[in-house]
Amino acid sequence: LDIQIVEVARRRSRGQTVHKVLGLSQCLSSCKKLSGKQQAFAKKLDKLGKSLYEPNHGGTYAIFKERPLNIVILIYAAHDVRYLFELYQ
Repeated sequence: LDIQIVEVARRRSRGQTVHKVLGLSQCLSSCKKLSGKQQAFAKKLDKLGKSLYEPNHGGTYAIFKERPLNIVILIYAAHDVRYLFELYQ
């Protein structure tokens, strides 16, 4: 299960038509149950993660093949599921 999939389900349950899947940062920004600190942390982590894996942000997808995985990538992946229930509600 992925936070972006839960966010799509949330919009559909409210009768909204979904044309695209939002990114992690956008999903968490739309979650009113997260505190300002939690949202700020999510944005910082999103920026750090993208700088490691997204080519247009200076990263490379090869980072996912490295072992052990980079600690930022591990935290980024864990963060992807951390707020599933808060977002769905």
